[in-house]
Amino acid sequence: MTKRLVSVTLALIMLLGLFTATAASAAEVRILSTRNLKVGQMATVKFRDSSGTPVSVHWESDNPSVLTTTASGTVKGIKSGTAIVSAMWNGSPYGIKINVSSTSVSISKKSATLKVGQKLTLTLKNANASKVKWSTSNRKIATVSSKGVVKAKKAGKATITAKYGSKKFTCKVTVKNSSMTVKQAFNKVKNYLTQKGKYSDYGGNNRYAVTTSISGFSYTLAYYTKSNMIAFYSEYDTTGVSLFVYNGAKARSAFYRYGDNSDYEYLYYSANFTKSAYKSKSTRLKYEHALGKKQNSEQINNEANSMLSRVVADFNSICYNNSKVNLKNLGFKNWDK
Repeated sequence: MTKRLVSVTLALIMLLGLFTATAASAAEVRILSTRNLKVGQMATVKFRDSSGTPVSVHWESDNPSVLTTTASGTVKGIKSGTAIVSAMWNGSPYGIKINVSSTSVSISKKSATLKVGQKLTLTLKNANASKVKWSTSNRKIATVSSKGVVKAKKAGKATITAKYGSKKFTCKVTVKNSSMTVKQAFNKVKNYLTQKGKYSDYGGNNRYAVTTSISGFSYTLAYYTKSNMIAFYSEYDTTGVSLFVYNGAKARSAFYRYGDNSDYEYLYYSANFTKSAYKSKSTRLKYEHALGKKQNSEQINNEANSMLSRVVADFNSICYNNSKVNLKNLGFKNWDK
């Protein structure tokens, strides 16, 4: 055998011996614990002696493509997989097994059903909240804040979108009207007024009322204890409109009042007037009604329609803003916020 052949053979034997020694060392590593880490996440590993005292050691990763580490033990997940960070202590190898898993961004809910007035907080999992941009497809149905707080406004459907970098995540929101009964709505307004309203004694028929002014019109929302009635009043100069709900039952009547202190004319309306009737300003509003004992003039009838078209929508908003109950909840058909 030539000298050159002998040299190559010895080199191969030495190389095989090195691989064998390395494998044996890895097999001898004593695993102290197992930890989980997300891709991109960082953590610190520490070594303590038998007395629990931290010891400075030199850490190494057996799989840097999955997990990197600094000599002092700061580890970082690079991609999905498993790696062991190890260190020598008193001539023996010790290690920590770390499972690295991928981090996927997802929205907390992909669909939700809310009732009018309800709120829902959406989040993006595994995302930096300050970099998420929220938006809604229909603000009339549902709004969303910069922090992902969704508020249901009216019945319908809207899509809430969270944009994170170049990716978008959506939640389909269905908003339904409140399912409360007329009596439940009545009691809710009643409780609000008795707690927040101004007290007055009307000959034993105690009244609790909240008054608001809008563009020269005075609006009063009141509860009368003796008659167990909720009333809406609106006045402007010598004209006014009133709506009534008695005993938590379906709304009974709405009427227009006209005249001065000595001469009143009343025009009674059913509670069936609808929101759609107010959408057209060019067409005279028409309602089912029954005239009082005094025959009303055409002028009064016109003014009644004009007043109703002006104030009923305000009644609806004022009632909802104060008590979270709208006219539809109280029995007036087709009225919602």
